[in-house]
Amino acid sequence: MTTSAATAPRALTTYLRRATWGLPPARQQELWDELEEHVLTRTDHLTLTGLSPTQAMTQAIHELGPPTRVTLGMAKVYTMPKLLLAAGTLALAVSAGLYALAGGGGPTITLPVFNGKLPKPSCVTGTVPSADSVDIISSGKEDGITCYIVKNQPTDPILYSEPRTYVSEQTAISLAKALNLSATVGSDGFIRVFKSDGREHMTWRTDGVKDGARYFSIGLITRLIRLNSSVSLSGYDTPSIRTSKATYALGHISGHDLYQDVAFDFLNQVSPASETQFGGVAQYTHRIRTSLPTGEVVMLLTQRKKQYTADYAPVGENGVVTIKSYSPHVSFTADPSVISQAPRDGVFKAILVRVSNLPLDNLKSGIFVPAQATSDAR
Repeated sequence: MTTSAATAPRALTTYLRRATWGLPPARQQELWDELEEHVLTRTDHLTLTGLSPTQAMTQAIHELGPPTRVTLGMAKVYTMPKLLLAAGTLALAVSAGLYALAGGGGPTITLPVFNGKLPKPSCVTGTVPSADSVDIISSGKEDGITCYIVKNQPTDPILYSEPRTYVSEQTAISLAKALNLSATVGSDGFIRVFKSDGREHMTWRTDGVKDGARYFSIGLITRLIRLNSSVSLSGYDTPSIRTSKATYALGHISGHDLYQDVAFDFLNQVSPASETQFGGVAQYTHRIRTSLPTGEVVMLLTQRKKQYTADYAPVGENGVVTIKSYSPHVSFTADPSVISQAPRDGVFKAILVRVSNLPLDNLKSGIFVPAQATSDAR
């Protein structure tokens, strides 16, 4: 990640020289490398907000504060007890010091997203309509599914998808670069993501096209970040994706979209190796009292004929959640094995799962039973 003094921008080299002045040579180089990596990473993040590379670097340097302040702060880090340093905490201490000087526990990067409707594509297997009449959105070689939009399609609301949150190919590619990944969007409508070893690690199908640019579901953002870091989700009206190094804010969007795209992560905790899928409509509203604090987000799961129906909602005051399910009458359980049982007297088994502030790569149970035994729709 670091660059040589010969190739680093002059402003950065000048700042690094002043910030490391007066430290022992070995410590000076360690701090130089750490500061440089921090600034370059922050610069990549800031370019996602629309700043030019020069503007982004200027702001990244400015966020660290005066170089003399950095030197004094780091001098305290380097004079920590030898036992602490010997325990391998030097890098952690330096990083913590840098973020503290920058004014927080890690930067918050606001990613530009599109929240609205896109033309609804039609998808077929086998024969593809003539290219003279349609625009191909994606064409999968493995599944044989081709999705397309009729050319000059009228702006009839019926021909558009329900409002959802999407990310443009430009934002996705820029984010991949900031995460030390590379990404390309092929003519087949799939974005392919590669790590530094050159191997392909992920593909993602285009969801739609707007103004000539391809757009992907918001779940692509979560998957990109997860390639490099452990991730947790938080918030609902203004949700964010959190890692140990940064928080990626998505603005005012539907939290339902963000959590829905990681639903299978939680479903696997409830029903491992399941052959079920999501389906049905969560149309009946339930008011449920829980022991969770305000702001947490929960998922309500019901099942019918091997199809799960899920809804997501934030916890309100006094632990109350207003959320929907497939059935007007549910009985809560903490035992996943009984959720597939046939309803008794019209009452379906249901499970509530906390889905916020849990590391997606190391999920714990998260299952809880509300205070009441049953809930009837209102």
